[in-house]
Amino acid sequence: MLGDAVTGISARLRDTEIARAWRATCKRSCRASCTPTTGRTRNSNYFRAVQMEKKMMFIILSLIVAVAAFNIVSTLVMAVTTSRPTSRSCAHWAHRRAAS
Repeated sequence: MLGDAVTGISARLRDTEIARAWRATCKRSCRASCTPTTGRTRNSNYFRAVQMEKKMMFIILSLIVAVAAFNIVSTLVMAVTTSRPTSRSCAHWAHRRAAS
């Protein structure tokens, strides 16, 4: 049915950043029925999934760091609270010193 007709052209670019410009240039030079695509447009679901994974990993790691920081702060507060003498024991020692 297609015979010897060209159905597609593949080009591999060294710089992926110029793919959009290359696509626009190809679209202008091709006929109206031509639809140039890039790897980014063909695999858009993959790239969206990678972006979502990055965001989720940032949220998860931020929560882990927040819990770890809270754990460290609470441990330090407990250590200071338990090692500080109470006012009753200070009064007791002051009374013993005065008696001697």
